[in-house]
Amino acid sequence: MALDVLTIGDPTIDTSIRIHDAHVALQVHPERAELHIDYADKIPVDEMYRSTGGNCVNAARAARRLGLDVAVYGVTGDDLDGRWIRQELAHARVDTSLMAVDRKRSTNASIALIFRGERTLFVWHQPRHYHLPVLPETAWIYATSVGPLGPAISDLHSALLRALRHQPAARLAFSPGTHQLRMGAKAIAPMLCATELLLLNREEAEELTCRPKAEPRELLQRLHALGPRKVVMTDGIRGSYGYDGERYLRTGVLKMPVVDRTGAGDSYGATVMTALHLGLDLGTAMAWGTAQAAFVVSALGAAPGLVDRRRLQAVVGEHPGLVAKAF
Repeated sequence: MALDVLTIGDPTIDTSIRIHDAHVALQVHPERAELHIDYADKIPVDEMYRSTGGNCVNAARAARRLGLDVAVYGVTGDDLDGRWIRQELAHARVDTSLMAVDRKRSTNASIALIFRGERTLFVWHQPRHYHLPVLPETAWIYATSVGPLGPAISDLHSALLRALRHQPAARLAFSPGTHQLRMGAKAIAPMLCATELLLLNREEAEELTCRPKAEPRELLQRLHALGPRKVVMTDGIRGSYGYDGERYLRTGVLKMPVVDRTGAGDSYGATVMTALHLGLDLGTAMAWGTAQAAFVVSALGAAPGLVDRRRLQAVVGEHPGLVAKAF
């Protein structure tokens, strides 16, 4: 079995709860991006949506939607939620044969509180032991969030790096999660040096470089100095930035109604990786990621908004300004 991409991370069950802005107990302070809810109040819910998710699952579905042969490695509980994740991936024609089952602990879960298109996440991650199986030949490995913080993350990183040494043609896309970032740049330096494509949002970039409020060029340069060949940083409504060691690139956003931002970063990253796999340049790859993320945020949940390769090509053709330019 040969793959285009293997995603690695923690699958979860996501519950999205959407509330409206008419309730008197809710106050938003845009300058501080805070949502205030009166303690012990009962908040009306407009919509509730339960879905399979986790960064590795979201990225796998995005890459599969674009026509790649995809598998997932992750650990679920031996429960209904774990079986549901496998069924949903199989339905999307994503290979689940490498996934593992933890018979002592349940499947991870998260709750997303969605308000005006933005979300606040409550995340529950079980402690895991990761035993990476012998990996099939693959063009890309997309490594993302695992946790909680502990030696299991380092063990997984070491196993992944050994697998990459046995597959010198495989390229690594790395989108570290919260617990990996908290380890610090020095602890994850071997992963960063093996990375072809590093994917972060601005807050994560500032945390990893210890440079809060730094300008995009400085952040990109500092991230690139940590070892990855290409760096892409998203920055919300300000678009995204890239750097390949030669060119600093920037693109804006594709304006579409925002319903839910769940999965936007995963779809962006997996789509950029897919475009690079297909031989496109980094500026065009960023345009593809931008368009895919716009479709994802226009629907509730991480998967319903995903579009195929033909649709992305058409959208970028209609909006040539999305192709990232030097800045």
